[in-house]
Amino acid sequence: MDERRLREMPRQARTEGAVTLEHVAKRYGEHIVFDDANASFAHGRIHAIMGASGQGKTTLLRLVAGLEQPDEGRIEGMAGLRRAAVFQEDRLCENLSVAANVRMPHPGLKGAEKQEFLGRCEALLTAMALPDCLARPVHELSGGMKRRVAIARAVMAEADVLFFDEPLKGLDPAGSALVLEAIDPLLDGKTVFWSTHREEELALLGRPTLLRIGDLKRNGAEA
Repeated sequence: MDERRLREMPRQARTEGAVTLEHVAKRYGEHIVFDDANASFAHGRIHAIMGASGQGKTTLLRLVAGLEQPDEGRIEGMAGLRRAAVFQEDRLCENLSVAANVRMPHPGLKGAEKQEFLGRCEALLTAMALPDCLARPVHELSGGMKRRVAIARAVMAEADVLFFDEPLKGLDPAGSALVLEAIDPLLDGKTVFWSTHREEELALLGRPTLLRIGDLKRNGAEA
């Protein structure tokens, strides 16, 4: 699917086509992260990006999200798509409430629409074992609680493409399973890039397409 057709499609229907990397190179000084990387990621699916720390998972997500540009080659298939991300750092506003943080992607909500949104937030956070916390300032929360708030903000953002960079870092297996079960309905039909070095997360994600970052460095990949 060409870029013009993708831009013209209704956002909720953008499950066709793919994000493609064509001959992408990325380096930082003398350190080469990617050299002639080629890959294709189908829209509307969950893509698990596996690899050890330092292999380039974060760099790949930042390139696809448009936060960094390749030194060579091109990335297509992202034009006009709304994006949300969970970084390895929570990037929450510590002095604001949980509700204010989760509402950040929705600054225009007012009245009944705002209350309906907050009700959905409360239901999601309760399913993630964070009941009755919307009014609490973020600085009062533990690290694992902040992680869940960051995840809730991303999945409630109504984005077309979601980027999760080691999102379950710091959560135990039971907590990770609880979070995945809670957010699973909100990932349906979205294009999801989920980076991790933990093999056990693959089972929690259901049946994601899998890219091992070492294979991208060697031969390119298709998902």
